[in-house]
Amino acid sequence: MRRAGTFEVAGTRFFHRVEGTMTDDILIEVNQSPLTLGDCVEYLRRDGRLPATIGAIIRQHVLTQELDQHRGMQVNPLLIDLVMRRLAHDHGSDTDEMMQEWLRLRGQDLQSFRQNVTRHLLIEQLKHGVTDPDLSSYFEARAPFLRRVTIARLELEDWDTAAQALQAIRNGRSFEALAFDRAQVSENAFVAETVLWADLPLAIRRGADAARPGDVLGPFSLGEGACLVRLVQIWPADLADLRVRQALRDELFEAWIAGRIEAQAIKCNVSIGSERPPA
Repeated sequence: MRRAGTFEVAGTRFFHRVEGTMTDDILIEVNQSPLTLGDCVEYLRRDGRLPATIGAIIRQHVLTQELDQHRGMQVNPLLIDLVMRRLAHDHGSDTDEMMQEWLRLRGQDLQSFRQNVTRHLLIEQLKHGVTDPDLSSYFEARAPFLRRVTIARLELEDWDTAAQALQAIRNGRSFEALAFDRAQVSENAFVAETVLWADLPLAIRRGADAARPGDVLGPFSLGEGACLVRLVQIWPADLADLRVRQALRDELFEAWIAGRIEAQAIKCNVSIGSERPPA
């Protein structure tokens, strides 16, 4: 039996062929029934997870290659110990005995845990080295979408009611007074929140582009009803903000890794046993 198909990893399309011959390496036994490597790959294909699994393998391989090329990087052993303790503490393991039990439940031992933490810290070093040259310029390009905005949203029954409320505000009624009145009808009718500019609904974002703090915008459709939105405050993005800095580093690094993967000469040959009946 032969089957053929394609799948895509990191923008690269692969051709794979499924043969009738068995891949003999036994990977798992279930109730003493052996599952070969070919069986497991076939099950991943049926479940739609084969591209993601192959992608994860290639990503780890490329990262390992890059770390091998940067063998001069080192991690302070004290930092490794600190990160290990912090991770264990975050999972409720504050003593050596509790850490050992936590690791046992995860199928790890202390040595493998240390190796994983060390690898993570080395990748972070690599990430800094790769992204530092482009971080400022990338921030400038992304800054408009990274700013945060505080809005107050007044939810109303329908578009006409929202339009009447907006006209009342233009005639001198305060937004707060309308929100108070509306809260007597529904306690969830008034919502204040701070969100990323990029996370605002497109219609609200377009209305807010030329607005200033204090402006009331709308009406906007909201489910079966409508709403008015007051722009309370805009918080510009700041590269000194560690959350912003880390998010940008992650984006740049993932793009860099994707480029490294696309530059690889990758051939995916899959030989899968197909003697079992299809699911």
